Amino acid sequence: MPANLSVMRGNLAANPTFFPSKEGKPAYFEASVYRDRRVRQDDGSFKELDPEKTKVKFFGPAAEALHMTDWRQGDSVIAVGRMGEPEAFLNRQGEPGAMNVLLGTSMGLDAVATELRAQASAHKSATMKAERAEQQVVAPVQQQVDPASVPSEFSSFENEYHGFAR
Repeated sequence: MPANLSVMRGNLAANPTFFPSKEGKPAYFEASVYRDRRVRQDDGSFKELDPEKTKVKFFGPAAEALHMTDWRQGDSVIAVGRMGEPEAFLNRQGEPGAMNVLLGTSMGLDAVATELRAQASAHKSATMKAERAEQQVVAPVQQQVDPASVPSEFSSFENEYHGFAR
């Protein structure tokens, strides 16, 4: 019987959880993946919505294989699997909610999202460096003072012995 596969593309909300196989129970690997959502308003602008939250679960050899890789919070991932029963929870305000569950068959780094994030970070870093360099050039120019208005260390000597008046 064919099963529909679902794909979840997003970022790890936290470092994944792993439990090794024990007493006949298979190994278990769990990751929470969040995907940003936004909708276009009537005026053409976008409104950010709460992220779509999906818990991705792996069992047995797949869980052990995923545990061998170094997954970290914020990693861009693509998870594939079958939809499971949603899990209920209470949020910080005590309100009930539900999280989608994906019974995973595969998960990997999202190379496209990772590269785009690296490029955006490099661009932001270069922009910040350029702004800092510009501020360092502009600041001394703004701090320049008319030399005639600054008393020199010899001005009292000049005034006293030469009768110079400024």
